[in-house]
Order: sequence, then structure tokens, then C-alpha cells
Amino acid sequence: MEVLKIVFEGITASFRYPHFTWGRQPTFLMPPPSTIYGLISAAVGEWIAPDTVRFSYHFVYERKTEDLEHVHALTEGKGTFLYHGEKVPKNIEGKINPLRREFLYHPQFTLYLDRVDLRSCFLEPRFPLTLGRSQDLLVLNKLQIVELKQSPHVYWEHTILPWEFRPYTRMGTSVMMPRYIDTSNQRNADFQRYIVLQQRLFSGNDNEGKILPEHQLLRIAGKEPEEYWYDPDTPLVCDAHRGVLFHSFAKAD
Repeated sequence: MEVLKIVFEGITASFRYPHFTWGRQPTFLMPPPSTIYGLISAAVGEWIAPDTVRFSYHFVYERKTEDLEHVHALTEGKGTFLYHGEKVPKNIEGKINPLRREFLYHPQFTLYLDRVDLRSCFLEPRFPLTLGRSQDLLVLNKLQIVELKQSPHVYWEHTILPWEFRPYTRMGTSVMMPRYIDTSNQRNADFQRYIVLQQRLFSGNDNEGKILPEHQLLRIAGKEPEEYWYDPDTPLVCDAHRGVLFHSFAKAD
């Protein structure tokens, strides 16, 4: 399977939880799919159809910290103000509210897309490429077309897993993330459950006892092992390469 592999890095990244607006803004530890959708659309120069591309990624950072940001709260203006000695009606009023916002320092991000025709878009993006806020700019380090292979024995780490994996592993954190934001429908957000995986999880059983049971997917007796895509250019760990699990923006994974 030929895919587009894009390697980025940046100084900061921040993926705000959508329902925290006052006091403190925590960050997701992995980019939500909606952020990936915005990144691809920025490179293309327009909102792409959500069912035309699938993605997978590997994401690491040095540390999580926080900073103070200002929120400008605006309301409808009341009363008047003096302008060159004349009273002019106010149309808008506002105040500045400081809050603490978490961010991730020095993100390193490898993105896989099942659309090799998008290569030129990332070489010459139409808009700035960011991971979160407008100031979270990315640098493109490497872009190539790679051939994925399949094996029943792979590992995953520093990525998101589809929710269907939850019955087969206790590893990772269960989160609800925005999968797609419909800009044509008042920015209506579609949310989906995922597993944020920062540890290493192997797909196959280990017959030599090198891998702890909790670091392996649960196997059901009588069920044939499933084969998964992997990147042969990734480090070999216990005879396995890093797996590449694709997600969709529009359909149930």
C-alpha cells in the first residue's frame, strides 16, 4: 500500500478541550482528528471532502507546560462614548480575561495519508501549517512516498487507536475528540471516542515471554490473527515494526 509520509516538528502545540472556556484550558495529549483535517485543508487551500482521505500519525513531545493567555470577551455595546467632543453610540464592548493554557513543547509529528497525490500540496502549502493555535507553526522536515506492508505482529505507540480496540486492551486513555467540524453547517462538530496511546502496545502474542501480557492485545481463542499495516522504515522492536492504523474523518472506523 503506497502512502504519503510527512514528518514535521514545531516549537509548541496546543489542542484545547472544546468545552473549557474559562479559568483554565487543558490540552489533549494527541492531535484530535479535526486538527489533522484542518492541517490537510490548509495545505490544499480549501476544505476537502471528509470522506476522500484517511490518516494515521505518530506524535511525541518533550514536555507539557502552561502559559498565561488573554481571552477577549465581547458583548453588545450600551451607552455612548466621547469622540472629538461628540457622544457616539457604542456598538461593542469588551474586557480581557487572563487564563492558564496548557501547551506541548517541541512536538515531533509523523503523518501518514492514503493520498499520495497530495504530495505537492505539502511541498507548497496554500496556508500556514499549524498544530492547534495560529502561532503553533510546523516545519516540514521530510516528505516521501512509502510502501506499507502487512503483518499480524506489529506495535503501536504515541498515537490514537480506534474505540473498537478498547475490549482488547487496558492500555491508553479513553477520550472523546472532535473528529470533523462541518464548516458548511455552522461549524457543527462530530465527536468520536478514541484511545490515546502513549505506551507501546503489540498486536501479536509473544511466545518467548519478552513482552508483558498487558502490552499485548487480548486474543480470542479460535479467532485467526488479524494482519495490520506497518511502516518498514520504523525501529524493529521484538521482531515487530510500528503499525499504521488509519482513521476516517467522516465514517465510523
